[in-house]
Amino acid sequence: MNIYQLPCWVVVFILSLIFATHVFPASAATYYVDATGGNDANSGLNEHEAWATLERVNSFQYKPGDSVVFKCGEMWNGTLIPPDSGTETAYITFESYGKGPLPVIGKKIDVPHGNRPSSWTEGAQDIWYAPITKNPYRVWLGNTEYEYAKDATAVNTSLRWYCDLQENRLYVYSQGNPADYYSTIKCLDNEFALNVVRKSHLEFQNLNFSFSRMSVRILGSQNIRMHDCELGYGSLVGLYVSGDAASGEESVDNEFSDLSIDSGYRLPNTYYEYLSDGVHFDAGVYRNSIHDFTLVNWGHSALYFLCTTQTFPHGCSYNRAWNFAISAPDLVYGRGLNTDGLEGMTQYNEIFDGTVTDTWTRNQLNGNHNIFRNITIDTVHNSIRPSKPWGVGEGIGFECYSGLVSHGNTIEQCTIMNTDEAGIYVQGPDTHSHVIKNTILYNCGLDSWHGKEGIALNVLDEDGIGNNTFVDNAFYQDTGETRVITMYNRAMNVSEFNNASGMDGRNDRIERNSYSVPFSGELPAAIEGTEHGWVGAVDILRAIGMVCSRTNGKW
Repeated sequence: MNIYQLPCWVVVFILSLIFATHVFPASAATYYVDATGGNDANSGLNEHEAWATLERVNSFQYKPGDSVVFKCGEMWNGTLIPPDSGTETAYITFESYGKGPLPVIGKKIDVPHGNRPSSWTEGAQDIWYAPITKNPYRVWLGNTEYEYAKDATAVNTSLRWYCDLQENRLYVYSQGNPADYYSTIKCLDNEFALNVVRKSHLEFQNLNFSFSRMSVRILGSQNIRMHDCELGYGSLVGLYVSGDAASGEESVDNEFSDLSIDSGYRLPNTYYEYLSDGVHFDAGVYRNSIHDFTLVNWGHSALYFLCTTQTFPHGCSYNRAWNFAISAPDLVYGRGLNTDGLEGMTQYNEIFDGTVTDTWTRNQLNGNHNIFRNITIDTVHNSIRPSKPWGVGEGIGFECYSGLVSHGNTIEQCTIMNTDEAGIYVQGPDTHSHVIKNTILYNCGLDSWHGKEGIALNVLDEDGIGNNTFVDNAFYQDTGETRVITMYNRAMNVSEFNNASGMDGRNDRIERNSYSVPFSGELPAAIEGTEHGWVGAVDILRAIGMVCSRTNGKW
């Protein structure tokens, strides 16, 4: 008998059952995880039957709509690796339950055998070493993090450790055997606290991912949502997103919001070369968004969009970042914003409506056709780390690195102020067709190492620089200095600058720029714009009476 021979009511019943099964999946389940009170032999289906370990979480088969909840106040060492994907209508969710601090995934570990006196050998007075098989990245001695030394001979009371991976030794300063001198000797162990590989429709909320080389890695995944989480404490990278080279899958349409991304690094006298990016979008990241977030003390770049390969069709493009606050007050090398890439590979990204304050090297806007809009950049210092002996304290820099491009990008409606070097810096070769408009450059060149005191805009005389647009910008120095622009090695005031279109045959468009006081009243200690809907840096300043509106070509 086939379906056509069945009674109508039976056919209707069968079709209804099939429809219900596909559209309304079986009831979603919630699985509880408690590191101290749970047991992996439990069902996980209520607080009293909670699982204990990440291994149990990672090995279970979930259905769309399921949730995994971690107990607040608990901590897990290891990596959360979601094994399944959800669907468009039924995400698989990972979140917290209970009261207290957010559950933490990823933690410091004891240096292997570091608590054994027999593991340590005194190589020089107060300099001890023990065998180690992997880079510890960050080291805490007696619950205090210390700066690292450039080599074993430089270890001292301030720079208390060094890892030599050629000899597989960890060197530490200690007045006596380290196992006895320090209550604990800890380092990083995890590669990732969260590792999402080729998955889709997952949601993460109210969790803390910390103490790992990369606290969160998203690889070749789509429709991942993360919000109200803390990332990166004690780590080297906060959030890393890329395509998956093995499968060719891109990371597409992921959304990250309401995140606190703090490296936890509070050592002001050194730049740790392994302390890298707070948020890093790499090759194969397409149409991702990150918004309403803070980035604190990241040593290379707080926010970095980069693509140096043509492996993925979209490169790192059409991503958006907005409503952010970036700072690096405790470092001596810490960039705010950065975009770089090959031709057509880092393009059409938008970074807007945010603040970058108290950082230690210039923001960079390279790649092609990317946009900086409504951003306040306040206080950029020259880095003082030994390997950066030259001034890098510009507000924003356009600069071509080997094989990469810098053209067609836009800076609009920004405020750049209190920079050691120029507010905007243009360096070649082949840096061209950028647009800088409706932007304020205020009190720039405050401590120039290049002899460019008081210079707000510095365009170098190098090959391939030209066809740039400078329109409707406002310049001002509290010192009264008016020659605030260096164009192709010639210092000039704003009036001379407005007459420099086409200078040296470089086809620049320059018009309607002004030299005028851009602010009224006292500068606030912090810019608070939430009551105005956070509509952008210049709009916020204007809303609180800090910016003069432009009328009839004047500010």
